[in-house]
Amino acid sequence: MAAKTAFGKRADLAPSRVAWRAPAPIRSATPASATPAEPAGSALDVFHAGSIPILTIGLILLLWLIFALEVRQSGDGGLSPSVANLKAMGGLNGKLVFSDRQWWRLLTAPLLHGSLSHLIGNCVALALAGFFLEPMLGGPWFLALFVLAALGGSAGSLAQNDPNIVSVGASGAIMGVMALSFLLSGRAPDAKRAKAIRWISLRIGVPAILPVFLTGGLHSHVDYGAHIGGFLAGGLVWIFLGLIWPRNQPRPALAGVATLLAAGGGAGALVALGLAMAAPAPAAEASTLIPTTEMPRSDEDAMKRSAELVTRYGDDPRAHYMRALYFLAQRDRSDAAEQLRTGIALMPRHASELNPDLTYRMSMTLALIVRSQGDRDAARSIAAEACAAPDTQDWKVRVQLVSLGVC
Repeated sequence: MAAKTAFGKRADLAPSRVAWRAPAPIRSATPASATPAEPAGSALDVFHAGSIPILTIGLILLLWLIFALEVRQSGDGGLSPSVANLKAMGGLNGKLVFSDRQWWRLLTAPLLHGSLSHLIGNCVALALAGFFLEPMLGGPWFLALFVLAALGGSAGSLAQNDPNIVSVGASGAIMGVMALSFLLSGRAPDAKRAKAIRWISLRIGVPAILPVFLTGGLHSHVDYGAHIGGFLAGGLVWIFLGLIWPRNQPRPALAGVATLLAAGGGAGALVALGLAMAAPAPAAEASTLIPTTEMPRSDEDAMKRSAELVTRYGDDPRAHYMRALYFLAQRDRSDAAEQLRTGIALMPRHASELNPDLTYRMSMTLALIVRSQGDRDAARSIAAEACAAPDTQDWKVRVQLVSLGVC
């Protein structure tokens, strides 16, 4: 079951304006010539929003603490908890949510992370947005936003992902924070700071959403559904704040309601996470799949190590896919087709562990090989399921299949 993540693992934020701006600060009578020139705007200016963002710092420390518990719970000494452990600790999984009614996973999954780089990426994004937004909203509304955006991200993830996928990561919640930061940037005390937060929001937000619209991007290990869900939740909070935030008040009204939302969501998530971690650790997975720490870091590395990986992890369809790509690079279509058929045959055995989109990729590649050998009907049969699911596959290969009359 592939674990989807966001930020860091690309995580993997975008957003838009405000009607009211804070009153301009009172200016002194010092002549302009005596006033030192302000330095050029910098993205770091966003950190100087007034008060210390205690809750943002606290959330970051909490995420690090939970990740340390994940690593300890996994017990294998690595910094990338297995999918089985993430699932046991509260990772989001469609089957468990809908079939077993484990709705609490919508709150626990945003607190978990799949790797150290995933955690670092999310914490950097949270700091950039939270250091600006928390002093502006105040603690209650900032935490309420985090909880609501986390729920929105989880809902988006469930709507987009295959039910077998396990998804973790705070990127949905962070997307909501980043979106609202952009939308409320007009309330910044000066134009320089407003410009900085807009630039940061776009710099992080656009790559977090744009791949969905350009390439379909839904077959990757980045949970774009969570990004979009968190973004929409942030937009809804912005609309609500526009209704309750008086123009002459520095912070939104209904802080008590925000406190209840934040306290309820946070307490529920931590209790559920604590119960999940207190449960016995899942049995160690059989070493039939390539460990995360041994996965190749590039296509070149994958092909170079493909023979070794097939030998050591012959039950892993990904190893056979890598070996097939190696043979294709050597123009050995026969051996490539054999590896692809083996990989496709192994996929049902790992339906709960690997992304089902891998089947589509292998099927489409095999169909291209068979079509190049002149058998269009066989190629159509091989690629039929993949052709029927155009939103979950490599669009470049699909274009070739369409041009060859296979799809």
